[in-house]
Order: sequence, then C-alpha cells, then structure tokens
Amino acid sequence: ILSEYTALTGRSPVPPTWSFGLWMSRLTYKSDEEVRQVTGELRRRKIPCDVIHLDTGWFETEWRCDYRFSPTRFPHPGKLMADLKAQGFHLSVWQVPYFTPSNPLYTEAVREGYIVCAGGGQSATEDATIDFSNPRAVRWYQGLLEGVLREGVSCIKADFGEGAPLGGQYASGKSGFYEHNLYPIRYSQAVWDVTQRVTGEAILWGRSAWAGCQRFPIHWGGDAETTDCAMAATLRAGLSLGLCGFSFWSHDIGGFVKRTSEELYKELYRRWVPFGMLTSHSRCHGFPPKEPWHYGEEFTDEFRRAVEMKYRLMPYILAQAKQCSEHGHPM
Repeated sequence: ILSEYTALTGRSPVPPTWSFGLWMSRLTYKSDEEVRQVTGELRRRKIPCDVIHLDTGWFETEWRCDYRFSPTRFPHPGKLMADLKAQGFHLSVWQVPYFTPSNPLYTEAVREGYIVCAGGGQSATEDATIDFSNPRAVRWYQGLLEGVLREGVSCIKADFGEGAPLGGQYASGKSGFYEHNLYPIRYSQAVWDVTQRVTGEAILWGRSAWAGCQRFPIHWGGDAETTDCAMAATLRAGLSLGLCGFSFWSHDIGGFVKRTSEELYKELYRRWVPFGMLTSHSRCHGFPPKEPWHYGEEFTDEFRRAVEMKYRLMPYILAQAKQCSEHGHPM
C-alpha cells in the first residue's frame, strides 16, 4: 500500500549522509562564543556530532527573523562557519514564514504583495504570512535564504507553516480553505529547492506537512513535553508518520519544554537519548541545558555510548535509508 501511495504522491529522497549523525541544539545558542564553547566540549569529550543548530537567537533581536546574523553576537558568521566546517560540523538555522510588524522586512513584504491579504493589500493576520502560491513571493523569500546559505549554512529549519489564514486572499485565486493544507507543501518546496540549488544538497528540517511533503525530508515532531507520556506519544506519532509514507523523521530528544526537577528530567533524558539514536534523525533540542556534561560524568558517558551506537550502525542505516527511499517505506 505504501509503495503504491508514494508512487502517486512521491517518495523521500535520501538526505545527506551527515544528517544521520547527532544534531546538538538548545533554545537557543545566542553567540559565536557559545557555539565555539559547545563544539569544543563535544570534540574534547569525544562525543560524535555532525550538526550544530541555531534556533531563535541568531538574529539581533531574538525571534525577529530578518535573515541576518546578529552583528553584535555573531560578528563574523562566515569565519565561524568555516571554522565549524574545518572541525567537521554543519550548521542549521531556524526561521519562520511570518513577519511581525516590527520586523524590517514587514513593510517590503506588504508593499510588494508577497503576503496573504485580507483585502486592500493589508495583511490577513497581525503577523504578515508569506503567500507561497505567489511565484514572486517565493523568489523573494528564496533570495533571503540564499544569503545565509551562501555564507555557509547547510540546513534551514522550516518551522511552523500550519497557520495559513483560512480567511485570507491568495495569489492563486483560491481561498484559505483550499490553500491551508497546501501551504506546508509550497513552503517546504521553496526551502528545499533553494537549499539544493545553493549547497548541492537537498534537505530541510520541517514541522508542518501534508500528503506529499515526504518529498522534502526531514520532519520532526515539534515541541514535546518533558514527560514520560510525551516520549511515548512521540514514538506513536513517529510510527504513524512512517506509515503515511514519510521515510525519515525526528523529535526533540529529552523533550522541548522546561523541565521539572533536575533528577526527574535527568532520568527522562537518559532514556530518551538511546530512543533518539534509534530514530532516523537525532537532534537534542529544547530548553537548556541539553549538553550532556551539565548532568555529570556518568550521564555524559552513557550519552556518548548511545551516540556511538548510532555511528557504529551507520553502514546499516545508510543501506536501509536507500531501500526505504526506493520503496516509500519507513525506516
């Protein structure tokens, strides 16, 4: 059934080999110095890792997505990325398809008609939403991404995407009723295409999806609670996603939201790590601290052993990834 379904709606290409390694992140690394400190510790402690992710804090004003590295906290982004590459790291960065009125890009997006409108050229929502049914808007948006990709970023986190205004007017001439579920497909393809064009490697880190989005891996489960129930729910959700034709998926190892007591969280995180390493893609992310050395040497040793297990399995993982991609099956 999955092979027939994905023959119609598309299959997941195999993402780059480095993407199957460990992604280290938190909410959020906020400076060049912080990134260098974390990468230095990972290498010093011999914890295998291939990707560092910068979430909402790489702009001058946190969350205000203007596609520019903060000049005060990331004064030399090109050098940082060159140094990371020399150490064997790829860089992933967060962004969203919405602009708040305080964002310097808001005025241009509204003036040029790149957004979902409510009539009269006004935004359909308080935050302007990029209209991906508009080819001009797609080209403009891809130009913003192209800048950071050419600086050395390897992957774009395509966060959100499920909030397409139902009452908006779209360039396609259709209402939000028709455009809502198509939105994450258009969004994902815009990110995917420009990443492949600039870097030569096709990948994104996406949240929202609809039928056919498996053509643009990878998708992760969003902001999971830091609870046993959330870890169990993450497993059920991932298995279900796989049975919808998505070969590759991930989740926030350890959970995303603030932890309760340190001891309870430490135990949950300890069990979540090997589960995460047995998922096709493995990213530690959420409220800090997520780096294992904050929980002691014994925890760090267990963390390292779980990560090393995945790296030892890499020949098997890559072989299975190829088979799953060819047949539209979950890993």
